Amino acid sequence: MKNVVTVAVINYNGKRYLDELLRSISEACNYKTIVVDNGSEDGSVDFIKENYPQVDVIALGKNYGHSRACNVGLEEAKTKWVCLLDHDVVVTRGWIEALLRIAKERPDGGIFTSRVVYYHDKKTIHSDGGYVHYIGHLISKNNFFSILEVESKVCEVDVMGSTSILVDKGKAEKIGLFDEDFFIGYNDFEFSFRMKFNGYKCLSIPQSVVYHKVGTPKFSYRGGSKYPKMAAYYMLRNRWIIILKFYSLKTIVLCSPAFLFYEMVVFLTILKRGFLKEYANAIYWIIRNFRLIYSKRKTLQSKRKFKDRELLRVGKLTFTPGVVSNSVERIGKTILDNFLIGYWKMIRIFLS
Repeated sequence: MKNVVTVAVINYNGKRYLDELLRSISEACNYKTIVVDNGSEDGSVDFIKENYPQVDVIALGKNYGHSRACNVGLEEAKTKWVCLLDHDVVVTRGWIEALLRIAKERPDGGIFTSRVVYYHDKKTIHSDGGYVHYIGHLISKNNFFSILEVESKVCEVDVMGSTSILVDKGKAEKIGLFDEDFFIGYNDFEFSFRMKFNGYKCLSIPQSVVYHKVGTPKFSYRGGSKYPKMAAYYMLRNRWIIILKFYSLKTIVLCSPAFLFYEMVVFLTILKRGFLKEYANAIYWIIRNFRLIYSKRKTLQSKRKFKDRELLRVGKLTFTPGVVSNSVERIGKTILDNFLIGYWKMIRIFLS
């Protein structure tokens, strides 16, 4: 059984989380575990070697980004299945068996996500995967819902985070692994959406449960504090890469009024929160690397298995609590949601 799956932990300055994570893995299974360290400066590598000698450490030496670290984990694994884990999770007993059971039952699947629950509020769901809003954002499934309020059925989703995902290595290699130009932010969104785009199912497995802590230093946002500048830059930039790579030209043209309206809202938010430099740098990167994006687009579009109206959805945009922080912003979000929903109903039948 040890040769069925490899558990690959992606670590960046996560020493304070590693003991609980690695202990939970060893208590839950005896599969081969590796840690891909992305140039941590907090002593993570030495800690693992001293306390968990059975765990293989791949030290990259510097931070090449989350996408590159995920690819190293996939490339180093010698098994059909690879379970990617963030460094700030705690797994539960049976978490990987639940993933493997459905993976074996569903040969059409390419990627499977655990139910991600908040570590500090174990009755509240962080994510069960999600869907792609046509504006280029994630519609998170069951985000901030109580586990008592939702069904716990295996279901198909379109995208998922990489907090705890089981990946079919062969299918991942066929689609080109993670896009390393994303560095971090929406890279897991893009990878799973590309699985779907290529005809492989993305499945949410609520019987597989992991607990998620605070996220990646200097990137993740849990509300309450100032939104990280690094997150603002990569989320702004990477959203547009996804639109330009995945959407047909007809879809981009038809959605352009909605894109324009949304960008106006984004720009006002950027000005209010002091992220004008990050916004400008994101746009500059897109312009400077447009040929690269176009080349990737051509390759991807040649493998299209679905029409955009089958891939894209609409619904209320999901944000971490604190992003929309006052009554004026809540009213603005309601107006934005209603506009985007109404506009989608107008154009969906025309999408190819």
